[in-house]
Amino acid sequence: MMRKCHLNTCPVGVATQDPELRKKFEGKPEHIINYFFLLAEEIRSIMARLGIRRFQDLVGRADLLAPSSKPVNPKAALLDLTAMILSDPNADPRPTKEQPPFPYGERLESKVIELGRRRRRATSSSG
Repeated sequence: MMRKCHLNTCPVGVATQDPELRKKFEGKPEHIINYFFLLAEEIRSIMARLGIRRFQDLVGRADLLAPSSKPVNPKAALLDLTAMILSDPNADPRPTKEQPPFPYGERLESKVIELGRRRRRATSSSG
């Protein structure tokens, strides 16, 4: 993975607005949209089988993970992921509400979000 799409330099032209890079993408945007719809449908199906209603409820649920008994790639059979899959029985499985390591309230997006919330409250209370 290149991990450059957010920089508008996507090497395959999928996630960019640059016309030169978009020429590299041979598919259609509808193909990507369809892929994500199918992906979401499969995720909802798996979550339903597990009895999970919200995506947030999956956070910290290492007990739902299990290594594949028949890995597709022979090299995958050599990996021991037990340490990653086993969870600490004493740990709280719920996500923590830790403060970010930066002053979140001073960021521009925080101010924009708060402005939107104020406008929504003002509109809903006047209507």
